[in-house]
Amino acid sequence: VEIKSTLAIGESVEYLAPGDERKALIDGSIFCSQKIQYNCEGSTMTEAGVQVVSGGGSSILDMSSTGLGTGTCRCFDTDSCGDGAVCSCERDGGQGMDMDVIIDKSKLPIVSVTSTVDNNAFVVGPLECSQKQFGIQPNCEKYRHEGETESYAYLVDPDGPAGSDEPFLAECRIDDYQGKTVINNDNGDGVELDTGDSYSINYPNADDSQIGDLKERSTYCTQQVTLYCDTAAVDASRIELVAVGGSVTSLDTVLSTQNCQAGGGSMDVGMIVKNDDQDNAPIVSISNNGAGPARLDIGPLVCQEIFENCQDYQKFVNNEGVEGENRLAKGAQLTIDPDGFGAGEPFVVRCNWAETIINPPPDDPDHRPRLVLKTTNNKTDCWTINYTDDAGNGIGAGQMGALVDGGRNCRQELTIGCGNTGLGGKVTYKTCDGREMTNLVGDISGEATATCACGVTGVCQGGPQDQCNCESPSSMSAMLEDKSLIFEKEALPICEICLTIVGTETTGIGAGSGQKLSYNVGRLMCGKKGGKGSLRYFQCV
Repeated sequence: VEIKSTLAIGESVEYLAPGDERKALIDGSIFCSQKIQYNCEGSTMTEAGVQVVSGGGSSILDMSSTGLGTGTCRCFDTDSCGDGAVCSCERDGGQGMDMDVIIDKSKLPIVSVTSTVDNNAFVVGPLECSQKQFGIQPNCEKYRHEGETESYAYLVDPDGPAGSDEPFLAECRIDDYQGKTVINNDNGDGVELDTGDSYSINYPNADDSQIGDLKERSTYCTQQVTLYCDTAAVDASRIELVAVGGSVTSLDTVLSTQNCQAGGGSMDVGMIVKNDDQDNAPIVSISNNGAGPARLDIGPLVCQEIFENCQDYQKFVNNEGVEGENRLAKGAQLTIDPDGFGAGEPFVVRCNWAETIINPPPDDPDHRPRLVLKTTNNKTDCWTINYTDDAGNGIGAGQMGALVDGGRNCRQELTIGCGNTGLGGKVTYKTCDGREMTNLVGDISGEATATCACGVTGVCQGGPQDQCNCESPSSMSAMLEDKSLIFEKEALPICEICLTIVGTETTGIGAGSGQKLSYNVGRLMCGKKGGKGSLRYFQCV
């Protein structure tokens, strides 16, 4: 229900069930929750006198002039409201939203809300109860999958309802690509350390076990470290960083630059990483063992769940997902990172269950072949095949190659059209890593029995002696096609096509029409489950 301007004394939230039935439902359930959201458009909560009252008369939020000291929002608890504000709606003149999912049964249900301005509004969700926990996602990426688009503070539960650890608050940074789970610490203003000093870093919203659950769930986590050397050189090799679990890292091995080693008046930045190869995050203490006066800033722990392909994601959910976690629906979008952390940018694909699909290049949106009109023989033209993801952003050649390298049963269709000319062996393509292929069946052994797929099985239009349809005399009187499904990994993906017109021009498809070659690159597909053997061409009759 949406509730706009109310009286100063508040407005009751109406339920279909009477109060005694609501109380019985809450008392008889193991888990209950209710979501409330406040949308502000030009007025702060203080200006609107916002109040939220729960069953029993206790205050959940009070931003009125007679506030009861509970005037903070969930984002304040995760240090993510911005500009030091206690609520998002308390900054920028009251533009944005604040929300909460209340799971404390003693504060349920919401019975009254107050907001005395016309342009702000509450949205109060239903009271929901069950005999087990529900609705709390394991991380922020799963909230994005479930349709959440707002960056805010959310409850997360990485080990799920069946795990031993309780849900905890995290900052979720959500964009079109991913939902990053952020665990802030108490080092917001940085720390100054003299030789011999030590300093502890605390994470108020999550204990070591909960952080461990999040790290286990994530494909990688990062934490930025900044060293300032304002007045003198600092020997970073004498500063120790201790992580949860006790691993020790020397600061100089983390920094990507070494400006402070040379002298003062500068800074160095580095990144602590937790992935399959190392586990040095998050930092829980710092020791200065003779580096000289140093100032450091330890950023939040930022965890991400980005798999290399759709198959890896579905396998993880099937084998290691938490109770109640949904698999991706057919055709759903997923952000993947085939070459792993720190290399190419992640990108968005469509998943056909476990199959990863990269659609054809955007310059051929309707799958129409590109037509090449020639009047000069033996002239070669080449075209770069640029791929884009489902968000419209370019995919680098390195990422395309990594997708194939890490994928299973990858394949891509290539079609060559011809008119008034044969192929004559003058169609080549290159893979994204620069490997040149001189046949259209993706053969990498050099033992291909034919240039085209129809020649492999002996069913070309001109007869079994031909290697391609385009070698048939019919190609001099009509447009023909040679279509191949390329499935050898080393021959994929297609990143450049080169066509060369050879032979003498005829007029079989219309006087003056010229010689024609065309190409069409199909979508790249990886991950469909197959048998143990390799794919092969067979003649079907």
